[in-house]
Amino acid sequence: MNLYTRRERKRNPRENATFFSIVTFTFTFPLFRKSLKRDLEDNDIYDVLPNFSSKKLGEKFEQIWNRQQKRTKQPSLYRALFYCFGRQYFLLGLMQLIVKIALIFIQPAIMSKILAHFQPADARPTESDLYIYIVLLIGLNVSEIIYYQNYYQFVTEEGIKIRTALTALIYRKALRLGSHHLTETTMGKVVTLITKDVFAFEQLVVLLNDAWIYLIEAMVVCYLIYSRIGVSVFSGTGFLLAMFLVQCFLGKKASSMRIKSAKCTDERVQLTKEALSSIKIVKMYSWENLFEKKLNELRRKEFNHLASICYIQSIILVISSLSSSISFFSSR
Repeated sequence: MNLYTRRERKRNPRENATFFSIVTFTFTFPLFRKSLKRDLEDNDIYDVLPNFSSKKLGEKFEQIWNRQQKRTKQPSLYRALFYCFGRQYFLLGLMQLIVKIALIFIQPAIMSKILAHFQPADARPTESDLYIYIVLLIGLNVSEIIYYQNYYQFVTEEGIKIRTALTALIYRKALRLGSHHLTETTMGKVVTLITKDVFAFEQLVVLLNDAWIYLIEAMVVCYLIYSRIGVSVFSGTGFLLAMFLVQCFLGKKASSMRIKSAKCTDERVQLTKEALSSIKIVKMYSWENLFEKKLNELRRKEFNHLASICYIQSIILVISSLSSSISFFSSR
């Protein structure tokens, strides 16, 4: 018997929104206008879009996962995610690659026409042509902003779908676990999987396409620069490659720190659960200081790992922001 009654919410305005409204996000304006008049309440939240339904995504992903378990003895989670969400995700990546490669050629061409007007040459464009190129450049920049906002919106939605499908699969699996399996798996581990670990997939999806797109884009840019200035471009390219390897090394270190932090989180959650479930015994024997000391120690270890991750991420950001400028000057 299902004792949970699902609350009926207002229909999401995006379902009936026009293409222009979706691209410009104007379908969200009524909610913003309402927030200006009063504080938003729970009843103001719209219903989830049908494509993001946990039931629909969970059933779809579970079917693919069960099919893999029948075909092979060692099913792969990444392969199942690719079969379920990979096609649409990499189509978005292909569109992003085409747009980026096109911008590499179009933007410099328009800028060169604008700058040529100020050169003392007979072949420079007329003043009317100059205004046309300026309007084209402004329109291109506005279109680029609108495109990038919508691209990352759709990529983030794919990440949310993956997180929802994984959470639904973990939840359904947890309901089917027997008592002997529950003794082997701590409740803290299950909670960490649902509340923390699945977010790593969502963050990976947002940045995964950019990894191979930037590689192809860098090859195209290097070829164009090589055709202009010759072999000196390889000094800057080599520096960028070296910084990329350093970032990979630091990312691997951050990943190992994140695993250690997750283990400390599991232990802390499990210890907190045990203390709350037997709070009467803890109070009877005055074990509060003992549990507090253990919890603080685990929390201190977890904080140290998180601090190390933040330091490594800061170093990666500094390297990524400075490497392009340094490589530019080294190629001169």
